[in-house]
Amino acid sequence: MALYALFGFLLLPKLLNNTIRDQVHSHLGWQTEIEKIEVNPFLLTLTINHLAIKENTVGDTDSPLSFSRFHADFELRSLIEGAFTFKNVELTDPSFSVLINPNGSTNIQQALIKNQQVTSKKEEIIETDNETPSVMPKLLFDNINVVNGSLIAKDHSHGELITHKINPISFQLKAFSTYVEQGGEYQLQLALGDKQSLQWKGNIAVAPIASSGSFNIKGIRLHRFWPYIKQFSPYELRHSNVDLAANYALSFIDNQFQLTLNQAFVTFNDSQIADPQNSDHFVDIKKIKVGPTEFNLVEQFVAIRNIEIDNIGLDLVRGKNGELELLQSLTAFTNSAPSTTETSDTAEEKTSPFLWSIDNININNSTLQITDKAVTGVASIKLHDINASLSALNQSLSNKQPFSLSYKIESSQQNNFSGELIAQPFSLDSNIKLAQIPINIIQPYLAEAANISIKSGHLSLDGNSKLALDASKGLMGTFDGQIDIAEFDSEDTVNNRRLLGWKKLSVTPIKINLSPLTININEIALDKPYSRLIITEDRKVNFSQLMVESSSNSKPEKKSEAVTSPSPEIEIAKISFKDGDAYFADLSLIPQFGTSIQQLNGAIKGLSSSKKQAADVNINGSVEEYGKVAVQGEINPFSDQLYTDMSVTFDKIELTTLTPYAGRYAGYVIDKGKLTLDLNYKISDGLLDGKNRLILDQFELGEQVESKESVDLPIKLALALFKDSKGVIDISLPTKGDLNSPDFEIGGLVMKALTNVITKAVTSPFSLLASLAGGDEQSLNSVAFELGSASINNEQKNNLKTLASLLVERPELILELRVNVDSKQEKLKLQQQALAKQLDLSNKDEQQQLNAMESLYSDKKGEKALKTLKQQLLAAQDEQQKVDEKQFQQQYQQVLSDQLVILQPIETLQLSELAQQRISIIKNELITINKVDNQQVFALQPSLTGSAEGSVINTIFSLTSK
Repeated sequence: MALYALFGFLLLPKLLNNTIRDQVHSHLGWQTEIEKIEVNPFLLTLTINHLAIKENTVGDTDSPLSFSRFHADFELRSLIEGAFTFKNVELTDPSFSVLINPNGSTNIQQALIKNQQVTSKKEEIIETDNETPSVMPKLLFDNINVVNGSLIAKDHSHGELITHKINPISFQLKAFSTYVEQGGEYQLQLALGDKQSLQWKGNIAVAPIASSGSFNIKGIRLHRFWPYIKQFSPYELRHSNVDLAANYALSFIDNQFQLTLNQAFVTFNDSQIADPQNSDHFVDIKKIKVGPTEFNLVEQFVAIRNIEIDNIGLDLVRGKNGELELLQSLTAFTNSAPSTTETSDTAEEKTSPFLWSIDNININNSTLQITDKAVTGVASIKLHDINASLSALNQSLSNKQPFSLSYKIESSQQNNFSGELIAQPFSLDSNIKLAQIPINIIQPYLAEAANISIKSGHLSLDGNSKLALDASKGLMGTFDGQIDIAEFDSEDTVNNRRLLGWKKLSVTPIKINLSPLTININEIALDKPYSRLIITEDRKVNFSQLMVESSSNSKPEKKSEAVTSPSPEIEIAKISFKDGDAYFADLSLIPQFGTSIQQLNGAIKGLSSSKKQAADVNINGSVEEYGKVAVQGEINPFSDQLYTDMSVTFDKIELTTLTPYAGRYAGYVIDKGKLTLDLNYKISDGLLDGKNRLILDQFELGEQVESKESVDLPIKLALALFKDSKGVIDISLPTKGDLNSPDFEIGGLVMKALTNVITKAVTSPFSLLASLAGGDEQSLNSVAFELGSASINNEQKNNLKTLASLLVERPELILELRVNVDSKQEKLKLQQQALAKQLDLSNKDEQQQLNAMESLYSDKKGEKALKTLKQQLLAAQDEQQKVDEKQFQQQYQQVLSDQLVILQPIETLQLSELAQQRISIIKNELITINKVDNQQVFALQPSLTGSAEGSVINTIFSLTSK
């Protein structure tokens, strides 16, 4: 007993101390410090106090392994149990320090490699031993207890120092055996830092290997482990705390590993994911909770009842190159990743399908922020209050999966999207509700293409949609619902003026079928629509300036010929307008011009692309305060060739508002007047046939103004020509044209026609009057007088009567008449008339006439002159022939008559008197007989240099205006 006690109390502790030191130094090359080893051979206990193993590194104060106390209590009942039996095994304050080098090896591995000494003999022994199957020793522990343990791991293998600390570690295992089927109950508690812990309890056995129980891990800093897996992801986990809890059962029997989990929960808290290239994270998730989950490895199924995701904050940024910035890292990562294509036959081996199911996926109170840097000014759209759910998911993807999605866009109300989804083959049956989505969210994109600023407006939609993917027909589907755009208002950013707007635009209902594409709309209702048409100071229409010119100088690529799809069938039963307004302004005029059309009401009915009949148009409104406008007719814009038969009527429009145009184009302001305009355009087979009527009531021009663009025409004369006695101008303006002609321009057709009519009127006014009176121009624009005469015949009187009636009907017209006198021919005529009157030869024979003429000639010229005249005539006769007395007598009488005519004293005054007689007879016919106002007839200074045509000379009429 003394020797036993001496060996147990004194020698054995020293032997154990040396053995531990030698073994550590032999295998690791490290030094071991042991304060004290106590052995009680009678109580069969072993106690080691303050053991520390230290590396031989200079300045290294860490101990890879240390503890303050190890105690083992061996039981004599081992003889009865047939196994090494321990009552208690206690380890107090164990501390483990592991250093992981850049190459991935630990300090322990390096120490083993450096100090390993293996002889060939040992290798043979090891080989011999390896041939003998190892048998686990029979051990029985009543209680194993680890108190206040700690683990420190410093990892340099990922390019940066990663330190892991686990403290305190508590572990308790009761009734554990290595040779009986039942295992021991255990409980493991780890403190992994601030608010991080692990609790693991249950039963464990090693013969066979089996364990069951539960574990609960809280607050694990998952982002601390991200360096180990970041090589497999293009993104970076900046922060995430994980909780795990489950009941489990595992075993390894007959070389088959079995594992089941139930009531398993995984919770991720405060997760942040970022692009390594950016300092800010793009995903922030408050909480992800997965569970309860059932898992069975043998039966190969996992069933998740719920996945709850709370408060997702996702920031999507589209870069200036048009790509999502987060995808750039993914693309670079994918391109740099090694190929994983399987080439071996094992890749083609079929594995049994793993069954999975998820009862519900819910997303709650989430936000999506979209920032687009690819547009000028940067677009930003925020979706918030996002809640979504998806149910009944499993590996087949062929069952119906109910889903719902609700969200708000900027200041909108709650929007909903719900229904049922089948993933394979794709099928979707859904209800869509959009509630007052602000339209101005598209402003940055609209500004890229058009100079339009959306000031207000919101979109609402309510409908049902069905989509399905057919292998042969492609995507098929329908939509049935209504669309509303309310309080819409927009501005032209070039002129900074209001452009388009309405109080409400309703499309109810609308039915769309995708295959073939058909659109059926019952009614498009516009409540208080507004449009503004402006001609700018540089004479450009504001609508023509809306499109933004592309800055690209590249030539457009030639489009390849593609198979044209059939045109969609469109049916619109009715387009209605209620209390519409339109405004027109011309800023290029001085003063600037503006007018408005109010109270536009009416409808277009029966628009269709499949029907040949045209739609009916009936729209009415008012211009300014009392004027009226009406649009009626038929139109078919969907036909292959445009067809219209439209009438547009403007009634009682105040013309004073058009003064700026009158000043520019006519050179006068408008003093008063009202306009009635009837326009009728019929377009069929590419041909235009227009019938227009212009009525101006009491139209008066005011003062003249300077304008370089005014037409060089006597405008007042034109107005006087057209205006009747009641002050009304009524003009028909036909227009025709071929729309297929490249020279055809539909704009300004009425103005062109009016200009042509006015030009023709002022250049040929009597032609216009003749057409109105049903006569010819020649009969109205002149009177032909016989030479030396001031009398007119009945036909001429009738012509003057016709002219008088036209003048009476047009009191603004002034007739100017200029009498022409042919001084030479008419003086001769007057001399002849005076001689005939003086001789009075009407009742005398030939001899008496000759005697009277000789007597008158002798009185004027003398007897000698008479004889000389007669001798000269005889001398002129042919001497070879005998003089015919009768013929000579006639010649003598004619010569005598001619001489007497010349001798008649006719003064210029007599020619003027003839002209005045002609003026008097014309004015008498017009004024006295046919009641033309004396103020309308003016005689111009007679012309004595006129030229007769044949035996007549014309008195020419001209027209002017007051």
